[in-house]
Amino acid sequence: MKTVRFLLTAVAAAVVAGTLMSCVALEGGGGAKLGWETSCAEAGWASIPISDRVDYNILYDDVVSLISRKYEIEMLSKESGYIRTKWTTRTVTTTGQVQITEDYRTKVTVKLSPQRSKIEVNSEAEKMINGNWVVGCDTKLLETMKQDLRGLSGY
Repeated sequence: MKTVRFLLTAVAAAVVAGTLMSCVALEGGGGAKLGWETSCAEAGWASIPISDRVDYNILYDDVVSLISRKYEIEMLSKESGYIRTKWTTRTVTTTGQVQITEDYRTKVTVKLSPQRSKIEVNSEAEKMINGNWVVGCDTKLLETMKQDLRGLSGY
C-alpha cells in the first residue's frame, strides 16, 4: 500500500509539474482560442478507467490536489466522488505565460463512478461574444485533464 501511495504521489507531482500547465488556451500572436468548440457533442465527458490496485481514498485526494493547483474548487463530495471547479479566466499562452482574460473562462467537473471503476471528466468553456457568454467546451483542456487523470488512475 505504501508503494502505491508513493507511486501515486510521484506521478501526481510529475503531472502537475509538466502536463497540467501544458494546457494551451491562447495562441501567441492573434489571441485565437485553441481548443475552443461550440459543438461539444463529440467532446462531452471523457472516461478514464481506474486500476483495481488503486485505493479510492488516495485517488480522490490526489485528484483534488491535482485540480486545486490550477482551479479553485467550488464543490466537492468524497462520498459521491464529485468535484467541480469555479470558472477561471486564467489561461496559459503558447509561450508558457499565465494570462488573465476577461473574455474566456473554463471550468472542470470530475466524477469518480460509484463502482469506483472509472473517472469521468468534462471541460466547459465560455467565450464572451458581443457582450454575451457563448457556451462551449475546451478540447485542449479536456485532453490535458484526461492525460493527467490517467496518470493517477493506475493505467
